[in-house]
Amino acid sequence: MSLTEVLLKTISVSPTQRKQTPIAPGAFMESYSYAQKNRIVLLFLESNKSDKSEELLKEEVRKYNAMLTSVSMVSDNLSRGRINYAIYKTIRPYRSATVDIDIIVFGDKKDHWRSFEILNKNGYQLSVHGPQSSTVMDTGAKIGIDLYREIAVSNVVYLDKNKLADWTTMLTLPNGCQIRNLKPEADLLCIIAHSIIKEQMYVLSEYYTFLDYLKQMNVDSFLTLVKQNNLTIPTRTHANITALLLKMGNGIIPLQLREIITRLPKASKPRA
Repeated sequence: MSLTEVLLKTISVSPTQRKQTPIAPGAFMESYSYAQKNRIVLLFLESNKSDKSEELLKEEVRKYNAMLTSVSMVSDNLSRGRINYAIYKTIRPYRSATVDIDIIVFGDKKDHWRSFEILNKNGYQLSVHGPQSSTVMDTGAKIGIDLYREIAVSNVVYLDKNKLADWTTMLTLPNGCQIRNLKPEADLLCIIAHSIIKEQMYVLSEYYTFLDYLKQMNVDSFLTLVKQNNLTIPTRTHANITALLLKMGNGIIPLQLREIITRLPKASKPRA
């Protein structure tokens, strides 16, 4: 059995999975290392509690709580500075710590620069200015905060932020604080675009995110957003990989996922 299959069968956040298989005692550390690579450490540790996992779980929960505090503080600073922004790709629909916080700054270059200045004046240290983003550090939480002027790879913009501006919502975090986040339909699209276009890599954190967001979002709205942003092929690719992994993990493909795959057209063959 592959390590991917081991994780899929031992971690269940989906009601469509037929059963959860306990991990073999001798396979814990190898599986834990693989969970790290797939960015699902907390999910793995919560699903596979043992003497080996106790201290690791405590540390991961500490990181998660520190991340929530950092997101809350950044959101508060930007809101008080009257910045039009949205946090995205950061707060997953399950508990998960992250090493960076991604923020879209709506508006123009001046708004982006003002958002950086606000955080800089509040003690965040500059890490780097990129072509379409700036990164500052929350040194206490050891978390990077990426302020995006455009959602891009270097200078190549792959998602139009203006088409996401109406897809923001106030989200209450587990610590009780509120942040401005993208709605599930828009957040999932950003995750898919980042995975397929920027990273060219699919990790299992995206699998569990996709499945959880399916329960929350409107498929019609999601598909409309996909087409508006010309992301039909990346979305179909991502959805097909998710369906294949569901089968590998003994899961049943949900109706919403079938609908997404069916309704997104296949890529046309190039003309000779």
